[in-house]
Amino acid sequence: MDSLRGHQADVVYVLNSSRSDAAPSNIASLAGTPSEKVVILSEATGCLNDSQAGPPIMQQVGNAVHIVSVLPPCASYEFNGVPASIMAQAFGGVLPRGHFATYSLPGGRVTEHGLVNNSAIASVEMGRELDLELFPEEAKSYVILYYDWSNGKFMCAGAQCALSPEAK
Repeated sequence: MDSLRGHQADVVYVLNSSRSDAAPSNIASLAGTPSEKVVILSEATGCLNDSQAGPPIMQQVGNAVHIVSVLPPCASYEFNGVPASIMAQAFGGVLPRGHFATYSLPGGRVTEHGLVNNSAIASVEMGRELDLELFPEEAKSYVILYYDWSNGKFMCAGAQCALSPEAK
């Protein structure tokens, strides 16, 4: 909540949110900001600290922000409520999310097919790497808050973070 309060922008994108905190309306309500300002890009479960973990790589590419996030071995991606058949599109391919992002999970794989219908996907393994293309709305300011396992807190990335390089 402190990170959200400390970095004002029209839109706040949250990368690697804790699953328990992942409802944008809950985050916004607790932080005292409008819920339409908060967009959860990904959720992660597992450990809270790993001193060997590096931050995500973010690079501006035209109008997009290319993000590569690799979770530490003690964490995993969770896409709660997204059917396995939909998530499987991101394995070796690209899964669009509205008009503002595309997801790729290069290490993802199908781990089990249906018993009755062998073409149905029963379970998947997401892998630890997420490649994301974010297309922020040009007329709005934004920040990306990302969880940093090496220090156990959310950090800020984006032009709006320049005055405050560290999220609290």
